[in-house]
Amino acid sequence: MNNIVQNRSAQINNSQVYSDTIEFDGSPVPNQKSSGRCWIFAATSVFRVYLMKKYELDEFELSQSYLFFWDKLEKANYFLEQILDTVEVPTDDRLISTLLQAPVSDGGQWDMIINLVDKYGLVPQQLYPDSVNATNSRPMNTLITTKLREDAAVL
Repeated sequence: MNNIVQNRSAQINNSQVYSDTIEFDGSPVPNQKSSGRCWIFAATSVFRVYLMKKYELDEFELSQSYLFFWDKLEKANYFLEQILDTVEVPTDDRLISTLLQAPVSDGGQWDMIINLVDKYGLVPQQLYPDSVNATNSRPMNTLITTKLREDAAVL
């Protein structure tokens, strides 16, 4: 099936040869594995290149799991605060449904990472290495989500 839909002339004209190269910064290359921590990896890669240059390090890695832990805690706290703030809203309301859908997803963005770093700082990977739950976050997210939903019902 793949051979049928391929355009051979397009393959020949697009040989993936580049005239520009980008200097490699930062070693080792991190791997987020089966988690949605790409935003944390992107930010810590930017931060570590600065630190590597400043301290003349050949290799250095910041702990993504450390920030991931604090992100989960902050998201859980935010969720429970929102539940308390909406305690008078009917449980079938769209807002409540949205809150309950994914209270501790892995995703994030630049302002969130800045807030985490400002509040909790950064640590080297050696001091806070990856865990099974960080590298494969789905089971942990399912468990936390279930517990948060139970707590929301109590609240």
